[in-house]
Amino acid sequence: MQMRRQFIGPGFLIAVSMLLLCTNCSEQRPAPVDMGWCLSDHGDRISGGFELRNGRVIGVNLAEIRDDTDQSKLFALSDLEYLRLTNQAFRVIGAQSISKHFASLKDLNIRYEMNQEIENSTITFTEYQQLLTLPQLNKLTVELLQLTDERTAPSESSVSPVEHLDLALNLQSPLLPVLDGLHLKTLRLQLLRESRPLNAEDLKNINQQVDLESFTFFGPSLVSLSGPSDVQPAKIDFSRLKGLSRLQELSLCNVDFDPAGLTHLPQLKRLKIRECQLRESPFEVLFQHPTLEILIIQGCTNEDLGLKQPLSTVDSKLKQIDLEMVSLSELKMFANVNCDLYVTLGSMNSERCLERFFCSIGPSVPQLTELEYNQLSKLKKMSELKLVHNLPGRIDPAAILRFAAIPSLHSLVVKETNIEGAQGKFPRIQRNPRLQHLVLLTYPGPAPGVLNQLLHSELLSLSIRNNKYAERRPVNPWEGLEVVPLSQLQKLDLADFQFLRDASSIPEQFLPRSLKQISFEYCDLDADSLVHLIKRANQLELFHANSSDFVEDVDLRILNDCSDLKRIDLFNSQVPAEVAFQLKARHVRVGGAEMFSW
Repeated sequence: MQMRRQFIGPGFLIAVSMLLLCTNCSEQRPAPVDMGWCLSDHGDRISGGFELRNGRVIGVNLAEIRDDTDQSKLFALSDLEYLRLTNQAFRVIGAQSISKHFASLKDLNIRYEMNQEIENSTITFTEYQQLLTLPQLNKLTVELLQLTDERTAPSESSVSPVEHLDLALNLQSPLLPVLDGLHLKTLRLQLLRESRPLNAEDLKNINQQVDLESFTFFGPSLVSLSGPSDVQPAKIDFSRLKGLSRLQELSLCNVDFDPAGLTHLPQLKRLKIRECQLRESPFEVLFQHPTLEILIIQGCTNEDLGLKQPLSTVDSKLKQIDLEMVSLSELKMFANVNCDLYVTLGSMNSERCLERFFCSIGPSVPQLTELEYNQLSKLKKMSELKLVHNLPGRIDPAAILRFAAIPSLHSLVVKETNIEGAQGKFPRIQRNPRLQHLVLLTYPGPAPGVLNQLLHSELLSLSIRNNKYAERRPVNPWEGLEVVPLSQLQKLDLADFQFLRDASSIPEQFLPRSLKQISFEYCDLDADSLVHLIKRANQLELFHANSSDFVEDVDLRILNDCSDLKRIDLFNSQVPAEVAFQLKARHVRVGGAEMFSW
């Protein structure tokens, strides 16, 4: 049988040519715009910043704006997708200007910062309604919303298609006007100290958000406009929230509640309770929930949870329990639970100003002794251990080795802990092949004897800090380090490494072809350092530099040699704005790191 040859006519060729032409046009980047004004914050640190996607400005962070600032360059960014402002910056720009100039805005974040006067940082309900006229707004964060009895009627204007709402508010009048007309998937409500108590009508309004998948509620916080000095917990009856049949994530802080009421949330998979008290039903009822998989307990005592004896081993849907800000004496209550345990020892500070902890919990681990190790090693399936935030005194590096050897441990994080003066022999331990994620941000630097025993070829991520004292004499940071090839490493974080001063470079064993992410914090980087990095790990997808100095001979365009690079972060570094437009990564972020985490 003879096959017929298909004829390709001129029309088809023209169509293909047009398609290729359109494709090439779509890949062309827009001309750079002046963004230097965005980085010129007042003070001794950079807070503002901007983000590019394929060379186009899609996001801006502004921490401070003077009243006499020319805002025309900001308003010219009509295609802006997200805008992050402090209350001070919002007050200068105004809700009306935002709704007028940014029709493409999808994410608007207005946050309170500690250095601002709280009385002058509130946002009125009228301004809130004005923001809800943005035609494409999908996510809105507003801190210090004043919801008083004045002018809180539901808006007759068109309402934005907001699906994600995050509010910290002084609740005095009904909650209904805030939620009216919205169809939310995530909702976060935080009450200021002087807010009235949450009532049945408020719960009815929340219950009408039938599409809600995630709900976070903070009872009255420490932050106050002029209210009382004490903080009383909120009370929630979950039987009044039966309409939230799609809710999968629930986070509660400073709330008293009956855990049995959570059975009214049939799809709940993740529960976080922070400084809460359980009432009526025992803690054990949480193990009976038909869908609950992850439970996070933060800053709750045994008394808060109603625990008087260790929990029994029971079968449940729970796969993971996170215990944070708990003491070692409280851990024994969870020794027999039949799921993975993530344990955080030490005090924690929230990165969000309004999420300060209510109780004054000091470091929960005064020292790490054989007794503490034995308590931790008896926990079943302990998958992650964190020792964080300036535990008092010094930690014996031998204790770190013992913890790393716990057979079920797959992640160990040691941050802001002092191992100064660690010398001599370290106990020999068998390398733990399950340990895949290691963070040793100790000071004045990592002990080589610790790293030599913990690093193994199956490690997936590694974070280490060198001696952070800038005045010390130059020294080889890798001296005494017997580096094994980390052939599976995907993520490497380095802090306080002065490559130029110490005439050092990253060991080649730390730069396998598998490496996808690298981060530098408080490092100095010269051209040779970057050439060495790109030559060894040209499959990078993320390059992150925070508070790191680039010497004059560095041409950051060398990062363009990494064809797979998806994101470049240049935070808290004196990098000119125009440099960002010369980088070919899909996403480039320049400015202060803090506001990018909002």
